[in-house]
Amino acid sequence: MYTRILYALTAAVILAAVAAGCYLARERIGIERGFNQVEIAVFYDEAAFMAAAEGRPFSEVLAELKEAGVTTVFFKEPSLEEGRVGGLFEVCRGSELVRYPAIGPAVGQVSPGSTCLVIWNRDTFRQMQELMRTRLPGAVFIEDTGGPYLAVLPVPFAQLKDMGTGFPREPLQEVADAGLRTVVQVRSWKGATPESIAALGEYLRNIPGLSAVAFNDLSLPGFPAYIDELAEALEELGVPVADIEFYPQVGLKNLGSRLAQRTVLTHTIAVEEMPKYDVRRAADRYVLAATERNVRLLVVRLFFDPAAGGTGVLAENAAFLSGIATRLEAEGLTLGTASRMPGWNYPLWLNFLVGLGVIAGGVLLLDRLGFRRLGLVLGTAAALGWAAMSYGGAAAGAKLMALGAATVFPTLSVITFVRPQGTSPWQSLLRLAAATGLSLVGAVLLVGTLAGTRYMLKLDAFSGVKLAHLLPLLLVALYFAFLLPSGRRLADLKQQVESMLNQPILVKFAVACAVLAAFGLVYLLRTGNDAGTLVLPLELKVRAFLDQALAVRPRTKEFLIGHPLLLLLFYTGYRNARYLVLVLLAAIGQISAVMTFAHLHTPLEISLIRVFNGLWLGALIGLVLIAAWCLFDRLAAPARLPAMEPPGWKVVKKAGGK
Repeated sequence: MYTRILYALTAAVILAAVAAGCYLARERIGIERGFNQVEIAVFYDEAAFMAAAEGRPFSEVLAELKEAGVTTVFFKEPSLEEGRVGGLFEVCRGSELVRYPAIGPAVGQVSPGSTCLVIWNRDTFRQMQELMRTRLPGAVFIEDTGGPYLAVLPVPFAQLKDMGTGFPREPLQEVADAGLRTVVQVRSWKGATPESIAALGEYLRNIPGLSAVAFNDLSLPGFPAYIDELAEALEELGVPVADIEFYPQVGLKNLGSRLAQRTVLTHTIAVEEMPKYDVRRAADRYVLAATERNVRLLVVRLFFDPAAGGTGVLAENAAFLSGIATRLEAEGLTLGTASRMPGWNYPLWLNFLVGLGVIAGGVLLLDRLGFRRLGLVLGTAAALGWAAMSYGGAAAGAKLMALGAATVFPTLSVITFVRPQGTSPWQSLLRLAAATGLSLVGAVLLVGTLAGTRYMLKLDAFSGVKLAHLLPLLLVALYFAFLLPSGRRLADLKQQVESMLNQPILVKFAVACAVLAAFGLVYLLRTGNDAGTLVLPLELKVRAFLDQALAVRPRTKEFLIGHPLLLLLFYTGYRNARYLVLVLLAAIGQISAVMTFAHLHTPLEISLIRVFNGLWLGALIGLVLIAAWCLFDRLAAPARLPAMEPPGWKVVKKAGGK
């Protein structure tokens, strides 16, 4: 009777939490569907180089790029060193100014040891003067020479070579006249002050057609002391800040959280990566970023090696860009100024209710592991702590609940549906669907606890990704290694562990453990977005094929490992401890299905399709695996090894001895 009450109560709380999570998920999908306008940008330097290579006016090149789908031109702020190398000015000591007779009387105003920039063009001089006089208050600018013009710097050039020089006015105006938008990438500078940051805001306000502001360096100017001043200066511009994927910048998340316009997720290919790409692969990468990761600003790098017998660099790049634009529109996206994520206000009690569902699942899991009293005590304490954290608005509490959801429900799924008895292929398929459904309860609760646009824009993220991949495996191993039936006491578990630790180890088992440890390390290292170095070239080709064939590629851990092995395990049954490795590998698929939804910047509909594709494809591979198992079992007819059943379970064999 007591057990029925416990199960009914936890089930009721979980069902209510799932309903709340589904409501929040539906709201999120509505926001994502309206967040569908993508900006396609090209680098100014590349477009200008292409115009020079083709011998055509820059304005004509801009017109053709616009026709191909380009909406924006991306300007990187040149550094002093780049200006020197590019011949915009020369660097010399004050004592060397006698080499420039045109400077005339100005020579007497400069001390012999000063660092001087001799600038040839008046527009370049004005461009540099506008920002440098605020970033470097000790600098002196002399323009009454009639040219060349002079900038006298208070420190050696080597200390300033990375300082930005502003943006060229004429190209900015040409871009605006062509009907295109502008994104500027600002360099940081040493010794930023509230005054120099405010001057930056004033400077950017005068750039025509400004669409977004990006930053060039690993740390934002003025961070951390003047991040509020930087936010205030940018807020008045009314444009978002570009958050460039795979290029973490210190202070960017802090800045984005302070801006009403927030950030726009941005994607480009690093220049050093370009040799690895051809036109098709590059287009695939840009389209994937927009469709699957909420990227709304694509900064596309151009190709400058025309194909044999081709039509020229400009025509080939126009076709490349047009292809990207066409594919984006086919995916339901439109071209224009990057969409900005609208605000999302929902009742906070829904978030609290979702968290209670996670706690109820934890109580149920501990009960299944044989620790009912401990589960009730911890569940009560967790509910009180969650109430306090929810009232205080602590983001850490929501992340902790998300970790709980990603841990509890895949574990519950595996220990609930993997049984000693085998079953038919058809029943195995039904059991796979039911197990995945229970695991996805954790996905719904994870999405519900981390609801909010700050997660969708990557201003905040799910914490503990590797823990969420590891903890369910540890719990599943604990359960199946010692087969804890309901009601087993902690003392019994302690005795079993001590007995196991006192057993001698054979070399073959030590080797097997080393192999498993290596596999586990690779498994953990491959989690997240920074595991590209561990992906084999063949796997990259398979991924590309699946992207083309299925539109949304399923995860390898699900369709190739987890789901097929779980289906086989349902068919054979968990007969004895020799199947422990099989059950751990099978659990990977359930964990991965839940963690797919931890990519909170990926549209929910994409995640749902990804999991569905992984499930049906994994089921097909699993049926083939079952057929191969039956064939091998029939042909080999191996001698049965002595059973190694842990205490508490009775092995139930199929008819025919299988």
